[in-house]
Amino acid sequence: NPSAFVVWGAPQIFTATRDAELPIVLISLDTLRPDHLSGYGYPRRTTPEIDRRLIDGGVRFADVSTTISSTGIAHLSLFTGLFPREQRTPGRLRAHDPTQTLAETLQAAGFTTAAGTEDGLIAGPFGFWFGFDRFTEQSLVGEARGTETFLDGARFLRANRERRFFLFLHTYKVHAPYRSSAAYARFADPDYWHGPLADRAVPLEHRASVDAYDRAIREAVDQVAAFLGELERRGLARETLVVLVSDHGEAFGEHGLTGHGFGGHQEQLHIPWLLRGPGVPAGRVVATPASIMDVVPTVLDLLDLPAVDTQGRSLRA
Repeated sequence: NPSAFVVWGAPQIFTATRDAELPIVLISLDTLRPDHLSGYGYPRRTTPEIDRRLIDGGVRFADVSTTISSTGIAHLSLFTGLFPREQRTPGRLRAHDPTQTLAETLQAAGFTTAAGTEDGLIAGPFGFWFGFDRFTEQSLVGEARGTETFLDGARFLRANRERRFFLFLHTYKVHAPYRSSAAYARFADPDYWHGPLADRAVPLEHRASVDAYDRAIREAVDQVAAFLGELERRGLARETLVVLVSDHGEAFGEHGLTGHGFGGHQEQLHIPWLLRGPGVPAGRVVATPASIMDVVPTVLDLLDLPAVDTQGRSLRA
């Protein structure tokens, strides 16, 4: 008798272009200000491994703005290349929404897609799982933030090194309350406030928060470095397009505000964007003003994949 069962599978379309075969890793370090990265000129040595592996080995975009200092909405701008006002439900995607995400575009092009994030606004039920074959959310626990996310990313690399993949990793490690492991307790010497940091417009009562923030950045960068080391051990470093961004920055009283989500100053809107991979020049600094919405068109252009309808532009040139 004929079977009564019907099995549906996600179709995969494989392109013939060589560049489209490149694996892609997109890393989002939530709440990361570029002016707190030593590779962007910060006096504390907060990001030595990112400086060496990504900035020296790739492109640093120096003047990048987010669309809004709000995690979910900004990440949807990252994935769709759309301003918040063009998002039907800001920070959310519904099943019937015609908007196509980067993950959906790459999945349709034959990529194996996976994401790792932490409990919060970048959640599957909010629509961020669309386009991903595998979507993992880790428990958001104190100083342990980021650890399991990047370990899970490394496990994905080991299992999928022979495939053309898109891997998205997101962590709240740098987000308030700026928790770091005991090993980083002696980083961020407060004496810097009497020297290299003296010209920072941070009120005295918020300087301890900056110290804690910098410690969290240093640990997050070491987590990223360990993951990038896994790319190297698996022989994937030279052939993988690596993108590192943030969704927004953080205020420490410079204009009478702290945190994010309600201000329009540079400390909340200026974000880092680093790019490394085949065809990407090493040690290049791009001063052209750019947006978080430019990530999707730039990545697709580097892969020689057809452009999608976004409000961003490719900065490949």
